[in-house]
Amino acid sequence: MESDLWQVMKDLHKKRAFGCPWVFHFGGKQMRDFRKAWDTACKKACLWGWDEKKQREAPTKLFHDFRRTAVRDMVRSGISEKVAMTVSGHNGLLPK
Repeated sequence: MESDLWQVMKDLHKKRAFGCPWVFHFGGKQMRDFRKAWDTACKKACLWGWDEKKQREAPTKLFHDFRRTAVRDMVRSGISEKVAMTVSGHNGLLPK
């Protein structure tokens, strides 16, 4: 992992809200609508452009794109598919 990214992650980890049950939160409070936060994050990451289908500016990546990539990368690194799917919230899709 790039050293700059690693430092950002360590800094964010230090600032996290202890006892917060939410992965995505704002000051420890549950986010009710992820879309605005996703749009803001995509703009900051330069993942924003013209969407022909919507005929407007929009994110060039979907949240699910990264979720799928994360599952694939976990499986490639040796984590079982069942664990990877559970971590990503796909826990109901695999046979028990």
